[in-house]
Parts: sequence; structure tokens; C-alpha cells
Amino acid sequence: MIKHSLINKPKTYNKIIGNQVEVDLLVSTDTRKIENENAFICLYGENFDAHSMLDKIIEHKSIKIIFVEKKRTISEILEDFAQKYSVSFVCVDDIFLYIRELANQCVIDWRTPGKKLLGLTGSAGKTSSKEALYHILNETFPGKVLATKGNLNNYIGVPLTIFRLNPDYDIAVIEMGTSEPGEIKMLTEIVLPDAGLITNVGAAHLEKLIDLEGVFKEKSALYHVINDCNDGNGIVILPSDDVYLNRLRDFPSVLTFGKDGHYKMSFETEYLKIQKGNTSWEFTNPIVEHHLLKNLAQAFILARTVFSDKTNELFKAALSFKPNQKNRGEIIEKERTKIYLDAYNANPLSMREAIDSFERLIEKNGAKKENSLLILGDMLELGSETIRFHEELGEYLLQKQFNNVFFVGEMGVALERRLESVVKFNSRENLKIYLDEQNVEKEFVMIKASRSLALEKLVDYFN
Repeated sequence: MIKHSLINKPKTYNKIIGNQVEVDLLVSTDTRKIENENAFICLYGENFDAHSMLDKIIEHKSIKIIFVEKKRTISEILEDFAQKYSVSFVCVDDIFLYIRELANQCVIDWRTPGKKLLGLTGSAGKTSSKEALYHILNETFPGKVLATKGNLNNYIGVPLTIFRLNPDYDIAVIEMGTSEPGEIKMLTEIVLPDAGLITNVGAAHLEKLIDLEGVFKEKSALYHVINDCNDGNGIVILPSDDVYLNRLRDFPSVLTFGKDGHYKMSFETEYLKIQKGNTSWEFTNPIVEHHLLKNLAQAFILARTVFSDKTNELFKAALSFKPNQKNRGEIIEKERTKIYLDAYNANPLSMREAIDSFERLIEKNGAKKENSLLILGDMLELGSETIRFHEELGEYLLQKQFNNVFFVGEMGVALERRLESVVKFNSRENLKIYLDEQNVEKEFVMIKASRSLALEKLVDYFN
């Protein structure tokens, strides 16, 4: 909810055409999903522009306030619409900058004593860590927690999440992603978190972040902003086994977890154990994937750090967490096949984690790797290192003794340099033809690639 008194606070506010806004706002940005919202923000991109659909927006009788970018509209038309339909137009100089400035104003207005904002980022695992953190906190403080929906974690998604804040919420969990230098710093300065978590530094978005040092600089901005805006009293949780993030371990307000972290972490046969001082916790949650269990544990550490008086309740909530991993480490049971689907996205770190989880799934079921099939695809946005990372993936599969590997995309040639047995396809459709012709059947199938390849559409083949 946006208080109407805040809409003229951003520097990019220009003027209002129509009546003054005197009601608080529930906003929408999608004409297909308007329900009871009373305000609409006109966004635009390469292939769409909401400013061209004003007549369609006005058709929704609940919409009474429309935010527009001044240079993309004509005042005379807005004045006619305002008079004819009793709609107010909030004109701004830059719609994207305006929503960021407005979101920051909403944060400042919402934050009163006792309310907490928590921020998360990382190259992999930030969404599943966010889901775990939300579950832990919402079980402990029912109905008092707001969290990012899905992966709305960019310069548009973060403001839209903040616009959902209202006084009934006491805690906000905000996920922050990046695709270019400076984005995490910008988002964190909007959110102004009290505490945060950086899951890892891995090879992702290297087209603009260039290399792992660039990723580290980008992700560590979360720490620096939290430390600055909380006068050194904010806390950031980091993995000590990440060679980049471990460089921050002795910085003020840092808590680490891992084999040699402030919280000692170790995987036992049936559980994950963390220990701090003389106190320990055993995570017996039946999650096959070690990285998801680790995400659950680090979410607990962050929650416990901020709400230490609720440690027992938080731990109990952690043990009841069940990931809702649509397309992310999802195990799909077919009549003759178990499919491990992780087709939401892919980078070198998440690819290795998924392969390890698939390996444990096979072992847990007492099966052999010979009766498994990996269907993999291109890892995108890796910049100049793309070929090397796919070669290393081939080497990793060879070390793991996975020989039944199908690969979809342009980088199959690079993979083949280390894994000669790989079968390459230039499209998903060609792979489906091959599967039909060869009548391929395996007890266990893993599917993973970058999102644009949409390999989840192969699942139905195994009916």
C-alpha cells in the first residue's frame, strides 16, 4: 500500500492532472491481472508500452490513479481522460527512477520501532533461501511477514514488493538480484535492510559483471550498504566456504557459517548440523538436495540472529519447511521414471549442485548411474568464459561417471571436449524426435538448463 501523502516526495515527481489524490494506493502494472487495485503504473520496454493502453486501463472501473511518464504522454489527452473518466494522472519525469524513489519513501515511512527489513542476494540459492526464511518467520510471527513473490527481485520487482507493505506487517523479506554492476547497491539503498544474507559468489551474469571478482564486488554491496545504513550494527550472514565472501569474515557485523565459520556446519549421514559455542541444531528435514538443506540452515541463522529470543520457535518452524520448488529441484514421479527437474535457470555453481543432488537421489534409491539420463542445456550470460565453463561441466560429469548425457544448445561442442559420450542436439524438438526414435527409457532423469531453453517441456515425454 502506498500512502497518498508520499506520491509527491520523489525528486522525479512532476505534477498531477485531474483531482488531487486523497486515497492510499494499491497498484497494478499488468492490465490482465487487475482485481481491486485502484492505481496503475505505466511501465514500458522493448516490446510493450502501457502508455499506449490508457483506454484499456481506464476500462477497469477500480482504477482511479494512473502513473505515467511525462515524455511518453500528451497533456491534452490526459486532461480529456481525467475529465471524462474521473481519473487522476500522476506525471513523472522517469517512471523507473520514480518507482525506486517512491519505494524508498515507503520504506522510510513504514519503518517504526520493532519493524525489520531483511535482504538476500547471491549467485544461486537466493530464491529458495528466501522461501525458507519466509516460512520460518511466518510460522513464528503468523501474518506479520511480507516476502518477495517468486523472483521479482530486480529494479522493478523490488519496488513492487515494497508497495505491498502495510502497517500490519512487522517484517519484510526482500530478495535482490542483479544483471549489471551497481544494481545490488541501488536496490539495497532502496530497501535499507537491518540484516541480510549473501548465499554465494558464482559465475552468473558475466556478460556485464565480467568475472568472479566483478560478481563478488556486486554481491558484497549488500554488506557495505547494510553496514553503512545501520552505523555498523546491521548483521550480514555469509558462507565461510565461499573463497570470495570469506574475505569479508573479519569485517564488522559479519557472521559466517561453514566448516570454519562462526556457525560450524557439517553434513552428517542423515542430517545437517550447525553449532555455535555449546549449542547445536540438527536439521533432519527430508530434503534430498544438500544445497537446499544448506539454504534452510542459513535462513534459520539469519532469523535467529535478528530474533534471538525466538530461537526455539524458529528452529521448530525450520524443521517443518517443505520447499515448493516449481521447476527448481522438483522431483516428478512418473509411472516408470523419476524426474529431477531444475530447469528454472543454470550457471556453473547451480549446475554442479543439481548434479550432486541428482547423484544423491540415485544413491538414496539404491539405483545405479547406468540407469540414469541427464538432459542438460546451455548455461547463458557467462560472457567470454562461456566455453571454458561448459568444458569444465563436461569434466565434472566425467569425474562423476555420468555417461548418459544429452545436451541441447550451442555449447554441446565445448562439453564434448571433456565428455566424448555426450549426445548433442541443436533444439529441444530434435531431442524429442531422437527420444521417440530410440525409445529411450531410464529410471532416473535429470533436466536442467538456462530458463530460455524451456527444457521443462520435455517432462511430458516421460508419461
